[in-house]
Parts: sequence; structure tokens; C-alpha cells
Amino acid sequence: MKKFARQILPLLIMLLLSACSATGPKFSVAAQPAKNEVLIYVYRPDAPFFGGIQSHFYVDGTKVASLNKEGYTAFYLPPGTHVFKQHWSGMDNAKDTIQFPIELEPGETRYYRLTIGLQSFGIAPGYKSVFISASHKWAIANVLEPDALREIGLTNYQPPFDVKGAPK
Repeated sequence: MKKFARQILPLLIMLLLSACSATGPKFSVAAQPAKNEVLIYVYRPDAPFFGGIQSHFYVDGTKVASLNKEGYTAFYLPPGTHVFKQHWSGMDNAKDTIQFPIELEPGETRYYRLTIGLQSFGIAPGYKSVFISASHKWAIANVLEPDALREIGLTNYQPPFDVKGAPK
């Protein structure tokens, strides 16, 4: 058991944390939005947590994209008020969802980043076992263009679902 805890367990954790990155083409800038459109980028930088779980994004109740870690997508929306929602694949609890209204102005470009972090972590030896517990937190941020372009440049394209607009 000691050999497992010291040698094999760290290897398993590393493999799990590095799984399931996006594999599409590297970031490229989409066409500027028309005067009656808004260009939306959603991206998920590399993070050591939830790497193997897809994150789903919705606008006004319609699924617009699913992203793996290191993934991004781009699509166009009409200006006005919309409801933006993020949900994790395989999690059906309302606490696993982020939802908020967004107000979009004609011709603008928005960058939304999904950030995932570790809230708490613990390892406790037990009788013939090891207990591991972790608590995570995540957020979606509207990111300023210079910062977003630096971060999104490290991601790979994942096309949106049934939404107008996708960089070629």
C-alpha cells in the first residue's frame, strides 16, 4: 500500500489531470461583426482541474458550444439582452451551473473566459487505504481584449453548434 501511495498514485493523478485537451486548430481571429451583430469568444485555458470534463455553454437556452480544456469557440449573436449559461457534462445539480444576463451592443466583440481553481484539497491515510478529497470553484469572466488575446492564443478551436459564425 505504501508503494501505491508513493509511486503509483501520483502518476495516476498526473494522467487524470492532463487528459482531454482540445485538439482543433490554434486560435485565429474571426471576421469583425457586422453593425447588427456581436462577436462572442468563449475560451477555457489550461487548468489542472476538471480537465477530463467538457463544459457546455448556452445562450438563451440553446446550446452553443462544448469546450474541452485549452479550447475556444467563436460565434455571432444579435445585440440586446441574452442569458449566458455554463454547465459541466455529467453534472445535473443546479449548483454546478453558472447563469447570468449579458447586454450586448451592436458591433462589439466580447471575450468570456472559464476559470477553474482548487478551493480545498486533502489527503488522509486510513486503515489500508488513502482518502483524497478536493473542492473546486469556477467562474466566467468578461476579459479585456489585450488580456484575452494573449490567453486565447494558447487554445485550440472547437466549432459552435447551430450558431452563425465560425472562423475558418
